[in-house]
Amino acid sequence: MQIWFAINTFLKIKINGHRIELGEIEDAISNYQYIKKVKVLKQEINKREFITAYYTADKKIAISKIREFISSFLPKYMIPSFFIELEEFPYTLNGKINKKMLNSKKSGVKWWNVGENV
Repeated sequence: MQIWFAINTFLKIKINGHRIELGEIEDAISNYQYIKKVKVLKQEINKREFITAYYTADKKIAISKIREFISSFLPKYMIPSFFIELEEFPYTLNGKINKKMLNSKKSGVKWWNVGENV
């Protein structure tokens, strides 16, 4: 007899009454050609909550093209407000993406392309 466990590892957040799985957004963005790696986070700016997508890519991509692509998979409330292209992701000593450094421009992370949809 075999027992299988299905574990949902997506981080769930709530913004404006909507429950959102950040991993679902990451999956949609990572399916766009030229995207190498994606991390989606919830951020608070002036007491308002936003979804921000950080990504690395093989070449420069117009953020409007990414938005157009993922809007065919995701509802409007799941489209990130900000898209930030990075030269590379910052990592912790344990080899995980350093989320705190992503949220700080003073971290030394190079932001190549910042797009808004507020």
